[in-house]
Amino acid sequence: MKVKDTVRGFRMILDGEVDHIPEQMFYMAGTIDEVIERYEQSELEQLTGAVMPIAVEIVSKERKVFRRTRSRHDRRSGFRGDHGSPAASRAGAHHTRLW
Repeated sequence: MKVKDTVRGFRMILDGEVDHIPEQMFYMAGTIDEVIERYEQSELEQLTGAVMPIAVEIVSKERKVFRRTRSRHDRRSGFRGDHGSPAASRAGAHHTRLW
């Protein structure tokens, strides 16, 4: 990041130009332009209802794979065993709840 960009972002913060943007949008962001882009994207997602799914994969000591994809609107909890594939279905895989 260039010093010029850092000073510009700092000036915008001090001048109150980005006071409407939640503090979380600044976390691990690069330039002030990236922060503004994140904020605009989140506002768009709230308006359209679009969400980015979260994917988690856990491998047990027995090398059993548990996968879960979840969106912000998904109220279900727990993970399912790796039975999403046709091969796993043929093998008779079953659901395994982690909590």
